[in-house]
Amino acid sequence: MTALYCVGVDLASRDLPGMEHDSLVTLDQMGVWAEVTTHIVGDYYVASAALGDPPTAERVAAAFNQRGMTAITDALLPRGASTAMQRAHHAALLHRDKAGGRVVRFAGDAALAPTIAVSDLLATTPIDEVVALGGKIGSEDQIVVNGFARPTYSGGVLTLHVTPLADGRYRTFEIANPHQCCGGLH
Repeated sequence: MTALYCVGVDLASRDLPGMEHDSLVTLDQMGVWAEVTTHIVGDYYVASAALGDPPTAERVAAAFNQRGMTAITDALLPRGASTAMQRAHHAALLHRDKAGGRVVRFAGDAALAPTIAVSDLLATTPIDEVVALGGKIGSEDQIVVNGFARPTYSGGVLTLHVTPLADGRYRTFEIANPHQCCGGLH
């Protein structure tokens, strides 16, 4: 297994789609591809990026900091670190250890077909397992991805959760642009 060198980024955000966008855009502008995860730390969404080596991780952290975000590598947290730096460091450690995080960008995600067999998904991405909520899924069952998959890390395993559709296929449990229920009424 290749070692991960992670950078945690605290954007002091409670806007998950905006935080995902800002993280990905910053990396893209730098010309750096990285697996990106999101985490909930306290009341904030925090991102992390997994990179190939310590110098790249340091360069990415510096770029985020120059853009007014709080970023730190998974190296030692300095004494007296701010709350934002502590949140960012926590996210970096979770990602590095594959102990937690919702993966926004992962190897192979851009090439996923709109509908893909479980066996093909497992063969072409770092996803370790597919778990069907409320049922059992087979290797040839079809998953409707439609360009949006958000697997999660837990205990070193990357899992994509899916839910059954009426036609016998499955779809990713988390979908892009979910319908807001209740019309915002309390």
